[in-house]
Amino acid sequence: MRAAVQKLNNRRGVSILLAIMLLLVATMVSVTILSAALTAAHRVASDKRQEQLALAVDSSARLLRQAIQNSECTITALTVVEIPEDVEENPITTTYPTEYAGDGPLGAALRTAVAALSGNDEYSGEVSLTPDSYDDEVVVPAAVLHFTMRRYDEDEVETYPISGVVTVTGGDQKIYLTAQLSEIPQPETTEVEEGNITRYTTTQTLRWQQVDLSTGVQE
Repeated sequence: MRAAVQKLNNRRGVSILLAIMLLLVATMVSVTILSAALTAAHRVASDKRQEQLALAVDSSARLLRQAIQNSECTITALTVVEIPEDVEENPITTTYPTEYAGDGPLGAALRTAVAALSGNDEYSGEVSLTPDSYDDEVVVPAAVLHFTMRRYDEDEVETYPISGVVTVTGGDQKIYLTAQLSEIPQPETTEVEEGNITRYTTTQTLRWQQVDLSTGVQE
């Protein structure tokens, strides 16, 4: 009788041991499957995030292109010539500081750049832009245009060419932007006489209508 009980206990011990081993194997398999599922989920989320960032930088670059095309900078120079009553005296000419005015979405940035080029050949700056979101639950990353404006082109013509790169917060995607004046504007001068004083106002309006976007590497 005692032998039978001992044999039964041994069988129970083996059964419990096998059950524990099976439980451990099942747990390991479950952990492996769960880990793989989480890795796949993270990869999908990362890929989706990168896709969103790529769409964001593309959309932002297009908005910036449109903003540049809808902006302009006006340069105004005023010269006043006074004719003295005494004909033997020479005319008195006064030249006032040049004024710069910007109009449009990026008018202020373009005005600052052009004004800085009055005493320099190159100016670097940046413009930030946050596109509108059509979904309150979607956070649209801010885009930044890092740009350089030069006063002269390769032919030493005063054309104020722009080159830059568009990026978004949290992303490595880049879109390169270049902008050229639609035409080289000729200064227009108006003359107003008031007695012995004549005012000459010269204006020149710059518009960057030729804006190109590319994903290639810019040297």
